[in-house]
Amino acid sequence: MAITVPSLLTIAALISLASVAFTNYIMIIFSCRGLKGHGAWLIKYHNKDLWCICILVQNGLAAYTTWTSVATLINLTVVLSYDAGMSQSDAAALSLSLLSVELLVRFVLESRFLDKHLRYILAVYPVIIVTLSGNMSRNFGASAPGIDIQL
Repeated sequence: MAITVPSLLTIAALISLASVAFTNYIMIIFSCRGLKGHGAWLIKYHNKDLWCICILVQNGLAAYTTWTSVATLINLTVVLSYDAGMSQSDAAALSLSLLSVELLVRFVLESRFLDKHLRYILAVYPVIIVTLSGNMSRNFGASAPGIDIQL
């Protein structure tokens, strides 16, 4: 199988989106660590700024990170189905499985180990609901639900 220019572009787009999602996760880590280090000072002197950082900055980063993570998985589906020769249904099932694992790992880490750092980041789950419901409304076939999974 020869690699063509569109094939290289979809692979490059996948790598680019994955690096954007990865750097977004790093930005959330930096934001949470900075808030941990300066949180006591912000509570004492700038309480409104603390809440603005928690609500606007961290939830904005989380929403964008979640959106780019889902976009990376959609691009992975495209690369697998068009460039690797996998069926669209199998590629979509793989991407949805990876999304499920990612959400499960995030939930366990968030509720068990990182609760004090991620307590006010609430934008992840609504973004997942919006993206998956939009995807389902676009690609759902009432005649044969579950037969042809697409992202």
